[in-house]
Amino acid sequence: MPWGKLTGLLVACVLVAGLVWLNRDALATVLTRVELRPVLLIPPLIFVLQVLLTGVRTMVLLAGDAYRDVRGCLGCHLVAQVSNQFVPSGAGDFVLKGACLARRLKRPFMRISGVVLVDRLFDAVLALALAPVALLVLTGRLGPNAGLVLGAVVILVLPGVFHGLLAPLLSGVQRVAEGRRGRIAALAVGLTTLYRERRGTLGWAYILTLARFAALAGGFALLHQLMFGGDMWRVVLLIAPVSQLAMLLPIAPGGLGVVESAWFGALTMAGADRGTALAFALAIRVHIVVGTLLAGTLALTTHGAALWRNARRDARAGLPDDARPQ
Repeated sequence: MPWGKLTGLLVACVLVAGLVWLNRDALATVLTRVELRPVLLIPPLIFVLQVLLTGVRTMVLLAGDAYRDVRGCLGCHLVAQVSNQFVPSGAGDFVLKGACLARRLKRPFMRISGVVLVDRLFDAVLALALAPVALLVLTGRLGPNAGLVLGAVVILVLPGVFHGLLAPLLSGVQRVAEGRRGRIAALAVGLTTLYRERRGTLGWAYILTLARFAALAGGFALLHQLMFGGDMWRVVLLIAPVSQLAMLLPIAPGGLGVVESAWFGALTMAGADRGTALAFALAIRVHIVVGTLLAGTLALTTHGAALWRNARRDARAGLPDDARPQ
C-alpha cells in the first residue's frame, strides 16, 4: 500500500479511536440499554438493495449490449463496491469497475470510465443539492417536516437546474477537446456525447438515483428507529446527504473516520446526546461493513473469484487488451 494511502488509513483509525475514547462513558451507558441485533439484520439488506440499484443505473447508462450481460455488469459493480471499503472512495469504481466492464463489454476503457464518472456524479450532485437543506434543519432555521418538504422540492427542480447549468458547460468542453488526443480528451468527448445523445437514459438514471437514495436514507432512518425509537428518524433522513458526501471524499478507505465524524457531529447538532450519536455513527459503520460483506459474498457466489482476479489484473494494466479500441 502506498505511503499516502497508509497514512490516510492510520489517521482515520486514530480519529475513530479518539471519538470512542473521549466518549467512552456515554457510549457504554447507551450500549447497555440498546438492542443491537437490529443492526445486523434489516439495514444491511437495504444496503445491498441500494448497491444493486446503483449497478442497474450503471447498466442503464452503458445501454447497448450491457443489457445482454446483466449478470456480468452487476458482478463488476459488486466487486467495485467491496474494493471501495479497502481503498479511498472512487478508486474501486473508476479503476476496478471500469476495467471489469471494459473486459466484459469489449469497449474502450476510457469510454467506460466516462460512464462510471457520470454514474458517480448523480450521487454527488443529489447529495450536494440536499446537503444545504440538512444544514438548515441542523442549525434550527427549519423544522424536520419543513426540511422534508423543501428536500422534495429540490429533488423535483434539480434536473431542470442541472440541465441549464451543464449543457453550456459541456458544449464548451467538447469544443476544447475535439481534435485533441489523449485520455482526458477522449473522456471529455465521451461525456458530452453521452449527455447529448442519451437524454432519456439520463432521465431513467436520475429516477434510479432517487430510488437508491431513498433506500440508503430509509435504511439509516430504519436503523435509528430500531435502535432508539423517537422522532429523530426525520432528521436522520435529512442528514443522509451529509453522510453520502463524506463517503465520496477520497480520504480514507470506505470513508472511515469521515463518515463516523459526520454522523456524530450532525446528530449532536440536532440535539442527540453524545453517547447516542456515537453509538449510531458506529452502527452506520457496521451497517456498511456487513452490507459490503453480503455484496462480496453475492459476487463470489454468482461469479467466483475469477471476476475479482481479472478486474485487478486489468486495473493494473490500465486498459484491458481485449477492450482496446480497434
